[in-house]
Amino acid sequence: MTELPVAPLDAATRALCAQVYWDTGFAREAEQLLLGDGFSAIGPAVGLSLPSILQHTRHSLRIRRRRDAALLVCWLLAAFCIAGPLLVTRGTKDFPPTVFGVVCGVGSVAALAWTVVTAARWLRVYAAFALLRTPASPLASAPPLPPDMHGEIVADQGSNVVCYAAGSATPFDGFGEVVDGKVNVHLPLAMVPAGAGDDGKPGKTDRGTPPPTRRIDATDLHIFLRNEMGRDSGVKGLEIISNLFVRGDAANGVKGLWPGGREARPSRQAHALIYSAGINDPGDRAQTYLTFQAIRHGGMLVVTMHVRIREQHERMSLEIASAVAAPLAGKYTTAGGGLPRTTGGLRAHARWYALMELPVALTEAWSGPLLRFVARRMVLRQKLATARAIRGGRMPDRGARTSLRRWTMDPAKILYQEEADAKDILQRLRKALFDHLLRYFELNGIATDELLRIRDNVLVAEVTFSRGVTPAE
Repeated sequence: MTELPVAPLDAATRALCAQVYWDTGFAREAEQLLLGDGFSAIGPAVGLSLPSILQHTRHSLRIRRRRDAALLVCWLLAAFCIAGPLLVTRGTKDFPPTVFGVVCGVGSVAALAWTVVTAARWLRVYAAFALLRTPASPLASAPPLPPDMHGEIVADQGSNVVCYAAGSATPFDGFGEVVDGKVNVHLPLAMVPAGAGDDGKPGKTDRGTPPPTRRIDATDLHIFLRNEMGRDSGVKGLEIISNLFVRGDAANGVKGLWPGGREARPSRQAHALIYSAGINDPGDRAQTYLTFQAIRHGGMLVVTMHVRIREQHERMSLEIASAVAAPLAGKYTTAGGGLPRTTGGLRAHARWYALMELPVALTEAWSGPLLRFVARRMVLRQKLATARAIRGGRMPDRGARTSLRRWTMDPAKILYQEEADAKDILQRLRKALFDHLLRYFELNGIATDELLRIRDNVLVAEVTFSRGVTPAE
């Protein structure tokens, strides 16, 4: 079985891993998000390790399920303690001993149930405590994921192809709060003599013959920027990836997506087929961006700049889009404040909180399986309704599900320090981008006048955050 890697050092991942032990509702929602309908892609989870979060999520829910099973046994023992003495002493006048036996039996079962709840709470609270108290990355304390599930999550997170919903305003949903919208820049391609040598010096041409244009390969420029930005000392620690954003409705006509016809379920390899369609037949439904990502404050703040370079009618088109993933919302980091500081405090916490949890836990023991059964039936009915709609020709949008990062972050928590850091990172990214563009133009003998003018305008532009962000003043 493939072992999971050590959980990353960033505080954001460790906080969410601890939260799944502290908050069962969040654990269930996270499991549904990561293991839901496999026909849709998972939104980008910038700055987070999805395998580690899923590993601890499943472990937390496994503890709860085993606790519920043990409490169901307690319910059966309690029923036996009540019914047993009544049946044995039926028709006799030994009523006081019967009451005494029932009270003793029920009291013993209640003590057993409290012990079960205490042990289960101790296991969950100690796991959260261990994740949060360790400054370095702890070893995986939860059982590893099955190899196929681990591989699928890693492939989803590591793929450079992002499937986004056709209804999204931009392809960057899930990368954070979009700032500045998109900056569109059009640059002219200079005329270069056809006889120019490899060193860029002009060669011999016929007098009176206009020099033909030499196209600049956008892919070559793309690779040049990737290499140079990765070596730039002004933006150290930069993660660079070439992302292909594929619109979700491009998937409906993909060959092989419905191996048994549309009356059957789609292929289990839907992700790979969607990605292949975006690469091989992109059309206007796929956009390739060079993504530069800087992660700060232990993964709490993520600044991303997407750059798209295209050739259009002998002009070069440059698009820049910026996004900032805010720190996690307060409700996902409260586990750190609510946890006791010592192991002894944890034991006392588990004992007393288990006593208050006992009535709710006993109810959940029999109501939980019933609710899960009803929920599964409702999901199945929804899938059948979707299948009927597909057979009727109403194809759904196969875009990305919501991103865990976008779902758990709180833009209102970007205070002055985080906003100042984000603006500084974006300004340095833009300056480095234009510096290397200028160098590429000079190396290829392209006029730089318009590029310099555009650079000055873009660099002095104020970075403005979108909704819900605390203003600097």
